[in-house]
Amino acid sequence: MRSIDIPKTSQLSKTITMSFEPNKDNTEQQRTRFLSTNPTYPTIPKTESPTSFEKREWVKSTRATVNFASPQRVTATKQFLATSKNTTVDDTEKAFSPTTRPSTSFVPIVPRMWIATNKTPSKDDICKLPELYKDLNLFVTSPSEWLEKSVLDQLPFYGVPKELKVLVCTWNINQGVFSQDVVNTWTQYISEGADLVCAGVQELDMSVDALITGNKYSEKADKWESLLLTSLNKTGRDEYVDSGWYQLCGVVLFTFVKKSIKSLITKTGIGSCRTGAIGGTLANKGGVVIGFQIYDSTICFVNSHLAAHQGFLERRNKDWEEISKIRVEYLSGAETTRLNVLDHDIVVWLGDLNYRIDLDDQEVRKLVVEKDFNTLYRNDQLYTSRMKKKVFHNFVEARLNFLPTFKINQNGEYNDKRIPSWCDRILYKTERRHGVTVEKYNSFELYNSDHKPVSGVFKVCLQQINQVKKKTVIDFFNKAEEWYRNVVVPEVSAPVTYFEFKEPELMKSYSQTLSIRNIGKTRMYLEMKKSKEYEDAVQYSWVKIDMSTDHVDITEGKDEVLITATVNYNQNNSFLYQNKEACKFVFEIAVKFTKHVIPMIIKVFPKQTCVGLSLNELCLLNTPVIGMTSNVYDKSPFYVPKEVYRIVDKMKSLREDELEYLFQFEPNEKQFNDVLQAVDNDLPFRTGISASSYFAVLLLIVAGFKDSLLHDDFLSQIQVMSQNEVMVKRYLTYMMLESHKNLYVFLVKFISNLILKGVDKNRLLDVFSKVLIHTQKSDTDLITSCYNFLEKSLQIL
Repeated sequence: MRSIDIPKTSQLSKTITMSFEPNKDNTEQQRTRFLSTNPTYPTIPKTESPTSFEKREWVKSTRATVNFASPQRVTATKQFLATSKNTTVDDTEKAFSPTTRPSTSFVPIVPRMWIATNKTPSKDDICKLPELYKDLNLFVTSPSEWLEKSVLDQLPFYGVPKELKVLVCTWNINQGVFSQDVVNTWTQYISEGADLVCAGVQELDMSVDALITGNKYSEKADKWESLLLTSLNKTGRDEYVDSGWYQLCGVVLFTFVKKSIKSLITKTGIGSCRTGAIGGTLANKGGVVIGFQIYDSTICFVNSHLAAHQGFLERRNKDWEEISKIRVEYLSGAETTRLNVLDHDIVVWLGDLNYRIDLDDQEVRKLVVEKDFNTLYRNDQLYTSRMKKKVFHNFVEARLNFLPTFKINQNGEYNDKRIPSWCDRILYKTERRHGVTVEKYNSFELYNSDHKPVSGVFKVCLQQINQVKKKTVIDFFNKAEEWYRNVVVPEVSAPVTYFEFKEPELMKSYSQTLSIRNIGKTRMYLEMKKSKEYEDAVQYSWVKIDMSTDHVDITEGKDEVLITATVNYNQNNSFLYQNKEACKFVFEIAVKFTKHVIPMIIKVFPKQTCVGLSLNELCLLNTPVIGMTSNVYDKSPFYVPKEVYRIVDKMKSLREDELEYLFQFEPNEKQFNDVLQAVDNDLPFRTGISASSYFAVLLLIVAGFKDSLLHDDFLSQIQVMSQNEVMVKRYLTYMMLESHKNLYVFLVKFISNLILKGVDKNRLLDVFSKVLIHTQKSDTDLITSCYNFLEKSLQIL
């Protein structure tokens, strides 16, 4: 008996210490009760793959727990759909299998004569060949993926599909060595005629020495190999020989093969990874890998023991991630090649994965009695983690039609201190048109450990390659690649790339739309490139850009993308209205997968108004912002801007009944513009204008100061300054600029006047706290501090 590439020395054997000696009764007495009759459950239609079933169950689980229209529901569905798009090949129609019709010649999607003559096709030529158009689009997004797909599409020409049947078994044996009858029950699916057998055990040797050294060999592993080999050869129909085993502490992976086909294995590789306690130093958890090259395909088996306990889900996911990074070492003479676990053509992952069921213990036991496997499965941690793309990416698991395998007492009942769970699992993944079909996947009623064993029979589709023919195919596509590159050069028509908004009115939205047309021969993928400052900065809050689609086809009606720019100067960004730098925005439309970009410019030419000027500018202005006036003013600078003074003076003259509905109605648009025009031109106010219209213009002017009334450099101190009246008074007396203090005191007294006339105090403080600083609605903490500052100012002024 041998372990792969691990020499057995007598010295090493002497260091092995047995920490557990199985009870003779347990070893001799057969404790088996095979669940021969499947429990009743809704069956999967034969045409439905495991992936389709998982998709249906995932949607059911989100419907059961989340409102259908909620964001969580939408996100959950998107998460699954994102997962299912790249799922592993499970259906034989996608895999290269014996049912695939062979081909005596290879026929690429692009006409071979076009490549030979280097023909430049027209757009019409391509539109007549939809498959070629799809192929060109794939080349645009990923030339490497296109090349791999193109070569694999010709497998019927240069490859021959080969099928092997694989028996996969896993069992956490809790350091036991069981009787031959028990092992025979576990491996009974050998009667299905498996060509290759992989048996993984966990917790074989958990001695202190093994935990520290991560033993790569133990006498107990030898005993298990002997038991397994005897079991496989019990029928005498086929002779099985060991093809190596590999051990890391308690995790051992045994492989056996029919003697008649052993010569098909041309390479063998191994690898291991510790993920145990003390940051992976100990080997109580981890994984081992054995890989083979059979025909021209690679297949590897991973046996792992992941982190235990209900609440350690993220630790289990991390363990999987670490083990999946193992690089399997293949020795061929003096040369060593390494292949990542997940890069093999077929990966079969087995073991005590320790994923639990996230339901209350009593609920789980009730569902177990009812054999409601669907509900249990929808709450299984491994299933939900896979659907969220956290682990086992692109892996597939056959439907679980057996009872949870953990934690079992010697009498076959579930342990009272653990929630019954499917800890023991077998999953698989395929690449490059390889296929796997599940023929059996079951657990056995063996109670020699606290886990029940699991076994599965899988039919795998491998490939035998005619290398000469394959080289012919590769040479053709290498030549075709240059032709594809010339065809997919993007061609764009964008006659106008400049948005111009002249004198947009405040508090209104304006939109303009430009078009970009695809005049090339392939789909064009676009991406809007904006600086990070655009996403975060208040200075760009006045502009919004939308793109109608991120990809543009070549067919009429689908060959155009619309770029819409919308500008809106409102109370939150009115201080930018007169800022020449802020009224210009530059962005780019990038053609993805290329270096081509289309620069776009948005330019705003604001109308002349008092909104957006600084407080000092308005105080120094003794003429109207627009035109001339017959009014005579005292020498400037003014105590407060005349525009603010006029509106406040007008509102003070209003009766209580006119102020009663100040916050009840939205300001009338025409009245709002009339008031703003009156203060800009220094004209008398029209009669019949509502209080809300005057008030809206006042708030806009105050919010629109280039420098906020409460200085920007005060914002970092405002939370401290607004804590008590003493701090507020200190700031007003010693720290505030004179011009700002004058206006602030003027407004606070105006607020007091409105309160005396019955206007709601809280509403007044709320609206003014949002215009005293340059802020956004999301700055709730800052707005709250301004509110407190205003409230204390009312008490001291």
